[in-house]
Amino acid sequence: MSVILKTGEEITLSFPDGKEKACLVLAVFEASNGKQYIALLPDRRKEEAYLYRIREETSQDRAAQEGTDPLTKPLLENISDDVEYEIVTHAFEEWLAENVTQI
Repeated sequence: MSVILKTGEEITLSFPDGKEKACLVLAVFEASNGKQYIALLPDRRKEEAYLYRIREETSQDRAAQEGTDPLTKPLLENISDDVEYEIVTHAFEEWLAENVTQI
């Protein structure tokens, strides 16, 4: 999977209630289950991150109709399974230990 989201990029999350939240991409990482995840920083003043599973969606049908290359976009999915969330939290904590230094 080649995720097109980059660390340091700002993205906007759209919620079902119509609200939006600008977030900084803190990390894109793979957990021990082989899946890709993203950590988003919703507020740079707080030590809180949103964790989501990333799945790529390719628009094969439209590309075939238009005769163009398929477009790939990342879809963020909630992590609702407790076991998966523990795996992701552990992987994120490892990423933090390897990539973030204390001042």
